[in-house]
Amino acid sequence: MVVEAISEDLELKQRMFQCFDEACPARAVLASNTSGLSITAIAGATKRPKLVAGMHFWNPPHLIPLVEVIKGRQTADATARLLVDVSRRLGKRPILVRRDVPGFVGNRLQFAVLREALHLLDSGVASAEDIDTAMTAGPGIRYGLLGPLRTADLGGLDVFLAITKYLFADLCADREPPPLLADLVRRGRAGAKAGGGFYDYSPRDRKKLLAERDRVLLGFLRVLGGAPE
Repeated sequence: MVVEAISEDLELKQRMFQCFDEACPARAVLASNTSGLSITAIAGATKRPKLVAGMHFWNPPHLIPLVEVIKGRQTADATARLLVDVSRRLGKRPILVRRDVPGFVGNRLQFAVLREALHLLDSGVASAEDIDTAMTAGPGIRYGLLGPLRTADLGGLDVFLAITKYLFADLCADREPPPLLADLVRRGRAGAKAGGGFYDYSPRDRKKLLAERDRVLLGFLRVLGGAPE
């Protein structure tokens, strides 16, 4: 079994899988750690598409338990089962993504939230800090424990249906990256690693924030019974 974790470049991954296909035994399973590229397209570069699947570890992988196991169009059920089993033996919490869709499950949920957050910020509805607080002090806590669908169950599906009837039509449905985000990147504000994004970061600030993130994540995982040894 081989797990690839190179840059998010489809052509580069396809070339790598061609090399794997030639170098590895015919029975070897080949997995990609891509965050959202097509597993079917990656598998198409090999002569063993039934033995190719996605195995996406979420960052930071030493703390986040989620692993997405993604089936390509020709991935064998046995291949997916093997990767789910390996993930569990690594102490992870795998999910099976039955259809090869861009972004899989986790990133589709994450970027749906990000799209709305960017829209709220760009529209002047709230500040970046207040938008983050709305998530970290509100639904983010419930989602971390229950997920969105169980949260809806507990809230009452009749209540959630009533809200969707007036809210869905007003949510952001942009199909292109917002100018706000593109402008930040163009100006070199690519996030904490660059010293600034939506917020400003000194090297000390970044180190402190990462340490606090890891501390809180570990505490949360201990409460849920999923903290790493």
